[in-house]
Parts: sequence; C-alpha cells; structure tokens
Amino acid sequence: MTNVTASRLGVVNKATPGDNAAASALFLKVFAGEVLTAFDETNVMKDLHVSRTIASGKSASFPVTGKANAAYHVVGTPLLGTQKIAHNEIVVNIDDVLIADTFIANIDEAKNHYDVRAEYSRLLGMALAKQFDIRLLQLAVLAARGSATVTGGNGGTAITDADAATNGASLAASIFAAAQAMDEKDVPENERVAIVRPAQYYQLVQTTDVINRDFGGAGVYAGRRYSS
Repeated sequence: MTNVTASRLGVVNKATPGDNAAASALFLKVFAGEVLTAFDETNVMKDLHVSRTIASGKSASFPVTGKANAAYHVVGTPLLGTQKIAHNEIVVNIDDVLIADTFIANIDEAKNHYDVRAEYSRLLGMALAKQFDIRLLQLAVLAARGSATVTGGNGGTAITDADAATNGASLAASIFAAAQAMDEKDVPENERVAIVRPAQYYQLVQTTDVINRDFGGAGVYAGRRYSS
C-alpha cells in the first residue's frame, strides 16, 4: 500500500518533521497564549509598578532626582543659582527567566478522554502570576526598609502592628498611618493601593464602624484587591 501524504497540523510550512518536536511546532503557541491569559487574569502587581523592557544587557538604571528648595527673593539680591539638586541612580539587575513548565506526552494525550491543555495552561499561568506577585511584593518590603537614595532625601518607613493579622480595626489604623507617612514624604497620592491577604481583607470589610464612620458605608475597602 502506498504511504499517505498527510497534512500535519503542527508542522511549519509543510516541512518534513524529523522528530516529535518538529511535528508539534505550531501547537505550542495556542498553549502559550492560554498561559498568558491565565497570568493576566490572576496577577495583582503587574499594573501597580513601573515596568521597563530591556532588550539586552544584565541590568537597567533608573535615575533619581532629589528635591529643590524655595525662598522669597530680596529685591536687589542677585540670583546666583547656588542651589545644588542631588542626583543618583537605582540599578535593577535582571533575574533569571521565570518559568512554570510541564510536559504532555502525545501518546498520553491521545489516549486521554478529556482535554488537559486548557487546565494545565490555567494552572501554569496562575503559578507564574503568584511567583511574579511574590517577588514584586518582596521588593516593596525591601524598599520600605531602605535608606534614602539621594542625600537629604527620604528613605522607607516600616510600620509595626502586632495584631494587624487578626484585628481589622488595627490594620485599618496601620493603613492610615502608612498613608500619613507617604504624605509626609511627598509620595504622590494617585493610584495608591493596599494589598493584603484574603483573611485580612475580610477582617477589614467586617470592621463596619471604621467604614461607616469615615466613609459613609461605601469605604475604600469596597474595591477588592488582595494577594494570597
């Protein structure tokens, strides 16, 4: 019997597949797309930080500029421009590639009676998103503990709350204390967020006396955003 010329769905440009990887070259793109979708749906920190694409190299440099001072001018006094504004930089080193991988044998997939790729891609996307969030939140904690980058500037602020994990009112007070510290250090007010674990989130929303007294019952806790 003459061999059949098959149209291989996973082969690029009708090439003759020499191995299983070549025969499945196009299939992986759908799987990757599903992973990215799951990542975007479960990620918390992606839109809450500055992101920079680095085409090459091992690190990225972010310039930091200090503050300027103002004073009233005395008539007749020359403006000599003697004020020096501090400059520095923050160098961010590139981490290794963040991955979440698994292997599906074609023979197992053929024998299986239900599709697993969609579920696997969802799980891989969630794993990537969680690890991504953890790393960025760790950086936020390090920043809060860090010193000033420029001379005369402000460093981070760490607020200690012994019962924040179990007391919604105490946690709310600490959040306001953090907001006050940011105001005092001239941190921009727009797009500030507080990220807490699910347990602490539900303790906050059950602290009705805080919400009703300060926000008329519709408080800032109504916008759900928490991290596990």
